[in-house]
Amino acid sequence: MFVELQCDQFEVPVGGEAIVRLADGRPHSIDVDRDWVTIWDEGGDASVEVISNSDKRVDDALMLAHIWLHRMGAEADALFLDDTVESLGAVDSWDSQG
Repeated sequence: MFVELQCDQFEVPVGGEAIVRLADGRPHSIDVDRDWVTIWDEGGDASVEVISNSDKRVDDALMLAHIWLHRMGAEADALFLDDTVESLGAVDSWDSQG
């Protein structure tokens, strides 16, 4: 994946994902060509986070533990898990689903 204006290139592994954040209100375009994605960001302030397949498995396990703790009535433990993960700087996408 290539982000124009910033001239940044990111490799997304097989089974992985990329989260691209673009500023609201600025022109953007996405061009998909077989094995290559080019994102044109007129604002030049895009951020990209590449998530490997193994990272997704960790997120899935944390989400499952979070949901299980809530269903068992252990909300304090679920909050402790959330706080611990957040303090480690982990991706917080899974905790918004619980």
